[in-house]
Amino acid sequence: MWQRYDSHQIDKKRWDDCIEAACNSQVYGCSWYLDVVCPQWRAWVWEEDGEYQKVLPLTTGRKWGIPYLYQPYFTQQLGVFSRQPITATEVNSVLREATRPYWRVNYTVNTCNPPLDWPRAVWRTLPTYRLSLDQPYETLRAKYRKGHRSGVKQAARAGLSIQARPDAWQHMLYWFQHEKASVLQPRHYDTLRALYQQLCAQGCADLRAVYTPQGDFQAGALWVVYRHSVIYLFGVSSPAGRNNGSMTFLLDDCLRRYAGAGQPGRYFDFEGSQLPGIARFFRGFGAEEVPYFHLHIDRLAGVKNILGG
Repeated sequence: MWQRYDSHQIDKKRWDDCIEAACNSQVYGCSWYLDVVCPQWRAWVWEEDGEYQKVLPLTTGRKWGIPYLYQPYFTQQLGVFSRQPITATEVNSVLREATRPYWRVNYTVNTCNPPLDWPRAVWRTLPTYRLSLDQPYETLRAKYRKGHRSGVKQAARAGLSIQARPDAWQHMLYWFQHEKASVLQPRHYDTLRALYQQLCAQGCADLRAVYTPQGDFQAGALWVVYRHSVIYLFGVSSPAGRNNGSMTFLLDDCLRRYAGAGQPGRYFDFEGSQLPGIARFFRGFGAEEVPYFHLHIDRLAGVKNILGG
């Protein structure tokens, strides 16, 4: 049966074994990932035969004494992870129970957690974009849009090169802070730095950047390589890099390196976007839209209505 645990009660080894063995395994569910993005996370766990069989991480917060669930930055999907396929009925049953103590819920579940209607739950479908890597690079590239193939050629003609330089991370962070100054707060950059360090420690980080022959940074990207997925966690371009095909060049190189790598079921996840221009850019590589789901519950609204009445 399901049991509720605080973070300090969780056996992290058994937790990570479950995530790794899950049929819907995602790096976002690993204990070491959650420890960075939400140190106070809690969980519901189904234990059987001395192993965690199913787990549900809960990324919790508290404001003015009111408990809530939220989706941390750099964490696209959570929800129930299970060693065996799990039904929509069970997913929604445990979610309904697990979210009861929280006055406000903004939480996304993974692509294998289909939603069902239940009181107060408001579901929204979100897109991520995935590309199967079970095919040779030449087959993948043939599916690119013409503009993407031209962008790769443009970057090559300009003499741009892709490098894994030690200082690439700092170059990326500089331009990322410049680009997201109005969106992210200093604590979010602290989380990103800590997450990058943890990804490196776990052997999951793949960071590359594009430079001119003169050594000027043009674009960079961080991919998370975990089990059957290669996730495009974030990327950034300098103003010059936006105009010379650098990001297309960089993504093409990543697909070339991982395509047909002999791991059945491996896929590249662009992590999706609700911005039409970015979504169109991802689809230009031949990626297909895959839905995942956002759960919103606002019990405070009911209290406000009562007080207002």
